[in-house]
Amino acid sequence: MYKSRNLFRKNKIPSYQINEKPIYISIESKLIVESYTKIKLIIAPRHLERVKNIEDLLKKNNINFSLKSSGKNFKDVDVIILDTTGELSNVYSISAFSIIFGSFDSTGGHNPLEATVWGIPTISGANIKNFKVIYRELTKNNCSKIVNSENELFEISKKLIEDSEFYNSMKLNCEKTI
Repeated sequence: MYKSRNLFRKNKIPSYQINEKPIYISIESKLIVESYTKIKLIIAPRHLERVKNIEDLLKKNNINFSLKSSGKNFKDVDVIILDTTGELSNVYSISAFSIIFGSFDSTGGHNPLEATVWGIPTISGANIKNFKVIYRELTKNNCSKIVNSENELFEISKKLIEDSEFYNSMKLNCEKTI
């Protein structure tokens, strides 16, 4: 039910690094300002001990959020923090696209195939040293976009949300590639 572009768009961030936090806060804030009210940003920290830091950052920036474990209805929140384990595949199965963090700093990125296997277009920062070969194929086949700035990240996210032809083309390319 959530796969419909018109019903519910979810952006999935599977990981983040401490110095990348301002990027996803900025992107979420811009998306809220743009009035994408049906979008839910799902943050899935690689380490659950980071959940408290994420909560504090979201509170500080006045972004409405809830923890997945709360069992609440997420209709009225902008951000869902995945504070549970073993659910990443479930999240990808309902996501529209994924922003792969760990690639906006010196970490070297994370595996985009975790999202691509679900037919989910991905956006990553330029530091993809850990998955260069994979990204080469995904970008060549137009399944993934590599961005070099926060503004470019926002613009590609916005285009995936607003431009059905662009989104559907990337999604189909993911399905064909995998």
